[in-house]
Amino acid sequence: MYATMPVYYPSFRYAREHDETDLWRESHRVNMECQGKINRRALEAYNSRELDLMIDDLIRIYGLERTMCVLSRTIQYKDWDERLSQAVRKRAKHFSFSEQVYEGNDPTKQYICHDLHSCILDEVYRKLMEKEAEQAAFDNRQQALFDDLEL
Repeated sequence: MYATMPVYYPSFRYAREHDETDLWRESHRVNMECQGKINRRALEAYNSRELDLMIDDLIRIYGLERTMCVLSRTIQYKDWDERLSQAVRKRAKHFSFSEQVYEGNDPTKQYICHDLHSCILDEVYRKLMEKEAEQAAFDNRQQALFDDLEL
């Protein structure tokens, strides 16, 4: 559904100044929908051993980048939590978020998956990192094939 829709990273202020508020709002809405789906499904998926299926569904619906972006906000919010692996915390720092208040909402709490246990969060994010590495390897192979065809 939204997997091909790019994540809009600039702040709302930037979007307003550049006449891109519709892009910002739509991206924000989809991010919040993704966050809600994670909150609703993660514990159940973990307990029923369907975490991989949930992750595949999230990627299919929201895309790998958006899913990682939303979860990165939760990881950054819980950076004190030792149950999150160092690799997960390090990767999550690659995402940056606007700290600008929008419609009275505290921006540091946007996209936070409050209902997601830290151990499950760590496992989900590690699996997303694996998917990201697989995608990068596939893209590199595709590029190499394309480069060979050009010769």
